[in-house]
Amino acid sequence: MCAIIGVLNEHNPAAEDIVRGLEEQQHRGQRGAGLASWSDGRMWPKQPFTKEGLVLQIFFQMDMTQFPGRAAIGQNIYSTHDGTLGQPIRDYYGDEPVAMVHNGTIVNLAEISAKTGQSYENITDSRAIIDLLLQEHPNKFERALRNVAEQLRGSFNLIFLHQGCLWIIKDRLGLHPLQLGRRDNDWFVASEGYAFEGLRGNMIRDVRPGEFIIIEPDGCTRYDTWTRDTSLKFNIWEYTYFSAPPSIIHGVSVNRARYWMGYNLASEFKVEYIPHGALVVPVPNSGDHATSGFFDGLLQIHGRTDLTYRHTAVYRPHSINDGKRTFIQNTQQKREDGVRRKYRALGTEMRGKWIVYCDDSIVRGTTAKKLTAITLEAGAQGVLFAIPAAPTLFPDYYGGIDPRDPENLVARTYKGDQCKIAKHVGAKYVQYLSLKSQKKAIEQAAIETRQMEAVPPLQMQEEQMTINKLYCGMFDGVYPDGTPDT
Repeated sequence: MCAIIGVLNEHNPAAEDIVRGLEEQQHRGQRGAGLASWSDGRMWPKQPFTKEGLVLQIFFQMDMTQFPGRAAIGQNIYSTHDGTLGQPIRDYYGDEPVAMVHNGTIVNLAEISAKTGQSYENITDSRAIIDLLLQEHPNKFERALRNVAEQLRGSFNLIFLHQGCLWIIKDRLGLHPLQLGRRDNDWFVASEGYAFEGLRGNMIRDVRPGEFIIIEPDGCTRYDTWTRDTSLKFNIWEYTYFSAPPSIIHGVSVNRARYWMGYNLASEFKVEYIPHGALVVPVPNSGDHATSGFFDGLLQIHGRTDLTYRHTAVYRPHSINDGKRTFIQNTQQKREDGVRRKYRALGTEMRGKWIVYCDDSIVRGTTAKKLTAITLEAGAQGVLFAIPAAPTLFPDYYGGIDPRDPENLVARTYKGDQCKIAKHVGAKYVQYLSLKSQKKAIEQAAIETRQMEAVPPLQMQEEQMTINKLYCGMFDGVYPDGTPDT
């Protein structure tokens, strides 16, 4: 999954806002970043700009005058394969330059390939979107974009930069977040609107499923839809893992959703498996908020006053390179190496103790296995895992879990058998949250977020998030827009 952002300022250059917005959303993609701007009737810089690395590594001390103009788009790239980075993608619609950033995964590439005559093997599926667009010439650009959207299946949040305008398109199911914001007369659109706070702006609302928005150079904004066949099916994985805790998406506080997932797990957990005097420890940083809920539930529901919450038992180095999210690395070797560098188990906290780790998920088992090993090396008696999410049994074809290696999903390998999964990672016991209670946690957080008046006023007019508006394909194998045709 990626982070995308578009900025159209009233007066000031947009590029520095793009960089700050990408930095705020670094968690959504850490393989590379790219930027394109519009000024004087052309796209800048002269050559497409994309580089590998983290945002600050790429743009620190860079001369930003090579990105002139009040309008710009950018992307943090998360790639599930070793194909080209290539975003923003740039081309010409007729003789007019166009650039595009895309967050999502297209699943009908074979169908598109038959139309364009191009192969999309081992390259970004975003190239397929541009190729469809080029075939639409000489239609007007707005009509062309509508026609392209109608030919896509899967997840897609798209921001085009063309003729100084931002053209924004969201898939018909609203599978991943895309949010609008403003700073006075400056306009923003980004994967996660909490990034607008770093730009001294405010979030307005979520972009709706099937919505088509045009922001013109004078700030005039047109709202429309490219399809009436819409139904919100928001990816539950965003609340579980991908989105940042400060985000409020479709009226749901991400950090409160994770808290309630942890609390609901405590209500289901077989507490007799937790040894007396154990330490309850979050896996930093992805397990922090769920662990808080889990520990509160152990105290309030089960009265386990003998347990201690100890967030200091695992240290995470502050090195930029070691701070990468290992789950989104694109090879298993990188994931394993990353876990070893990323965590330090503190023997002064753990020696002689039982450790109950709470993490957002166990997907391939890479983190859990390595974390168990370094915890036992630090002198702990043993390890248990409390997972505030359902077992990941299926690939996420709409972006998130690499669909090329479903047999590497540890819960799938052992058919959800928690005892076998525990043995695989070296733990005494593993327990997952039921999918029913995971969904319930999001409804609980939705109610709570509204009660706290944390939802933007325009968003309050939308219907409250409910369990039937969630896409859970990685847990239940149901794919509302189909599976890949290749």
